[in-house]
Amino acid sequence: MALPTSPLLDMPGHMALPTPPQQDTDEYYTDELEMNSLLINNLKIQLYLTHLLNIDQQQNNKRGRKARRWFVRSWIAQREQYGHYHQLLPHLQEHDLDSYRYYLRVDHAISNEILQ
Repeated sequence: MALPTSPLLDMPGHMALPTPPQQDTDEYYTDELEMNSLLINNLKIQLYLTHLLNIDQQQNNKRGRKARRWFVRSWIAQREQYGHYHQLLPHLQEHDLDSYRYYLRVDHAISNEILQ
């Protein structure tokens, strides 16, 4: 005997089981195992759809990342290429005295006196 079908509920993520006929419920479900099997299948489908929804939300969150807020000076971005004392400080003395002063917290003349 084929089970009658009913439309799914309009709520997202919820599926309805077929509604039993009102006149004779004994004919509709012949035993409790069939009912339990339908419930288990319904729960599996709901779990799978919830999992897919979570994956979709995670991917949307990754796409919406903002760009970096802070400007990075070129010598800071290249700090792995330059050494601290023998490479970085001479480079700053030649190209960017303001950054040199900011980095050491002293003026160029005072730093030369300290180093001598």
